[in-house]
Amino acid sequence: MSKKILVVDDEELIREALVDLLLGKGYEAYPSSSGNQAFTLTENESFDLVISDLRMDDGDGLELSRKLYDKFGESLPVIILTGYIDSAGSDLPSNVKEVVKKPIRFKKLIVQIEELLA
Repeated sequence: MSKKILVVDDEELIREALVDLLLGKGYEAYPSSSGNQAFTLTENESFDLVISDLRMDDGDGLELSRKLYDKFGESLPVIILTGYIDSAGSDLPSNVKEVVKKPIRFKKLIVQIEELLA
């Protein structure tokens, strides 16, 4: 059974590129355009991993990570994507396993995903 990954980014091109990449690697990938929408999706669907942009208008990635941690603990790992240097800070919840700087290096991201889901 393939792993289910929730991709959260308010930039459609990045979101769709990540979904296409993950589908091509055999994962089930689900797009979401905001942190609040993504959290709502976790109410009725279970995921193995969340990949989220840090800064979004409607519920940012850090807020989403904290809400997911409160609900799932460390059982639902999160990868944060950011174009802002050191903006993720050291106050990340422990379910955030990676912080990936933009521009995204897709090969490296796939390796990180495979390690987290192994």
